[in-house]
Amino acid sequence: MKQKTDLRVIKTKKAIHNAFIHLLGTKGLTAMTVQDILDEALINRKTFYTYYHDKYDLAEQIASEFLKRFDELLSRRFSDSPCTSPAAFPIGELYAALYQDKKELSAIWSIQTDHINVFSEISERLQKVYRHLAARYETPGDVMLQSYMFSAFVLTSYRHIMETEQTYETHQLLKEYQNIYDVIEKAAQQDAARAQDA
Repeated sequence: MKQKTDLRVIKTKKAIHNAFIHLLGTKGLTAMTVQDILDEALINRKTFYTYYHDKYDLAEQIASEFLKRFDELLSRRFSDSPCTSPAAFPIGELYAALYQDKKELSAIWSIQTDHINVFSEISERLQKVYRHLAARYETPGDVMLQSYMFSAFVLTSYRHIMETEQTYETHQLLKEYQNIYDVIEKAAQQDAARAQDA
């Protein structure tokens, strides 16, 4: 009997979860009401309040569950196992793993409450990963600045991938990053040449 009860709880929470993600994408957290969630999940008010205090409590629990999975992903993929070359840097695998949660992530990274900001939380985790790798490889320069640039690169690239539904292999992403560097370097060279001619 307990197993049946547990399965019922899991199914109910899953229905609430799916309803919330759908409404987050269509209405946003501010406009969404508990009644919207009840109607979408086909549950009554008593059932909802058995598990959650309000929509913000639900938002924070869902965000926390996602961030826990994200932490597990980072822990598995950015472990202390050796990375022998820049080409082995696992950005592609990170994107692939995030893409599996595309619909959920595209909705929940807009969540901002008094207790959680999903976009900022993900950004901070990526910065920490970069600093860990930079320390391992004794990377020169301003590592803190590099970590912010790395985080911005990953998140803005991922947003583009979500919006266009394109997929990239790791070597393609690294090639695009090299192209960006080449453009910046050429522009800097032109500026230096103009300054000398002036």
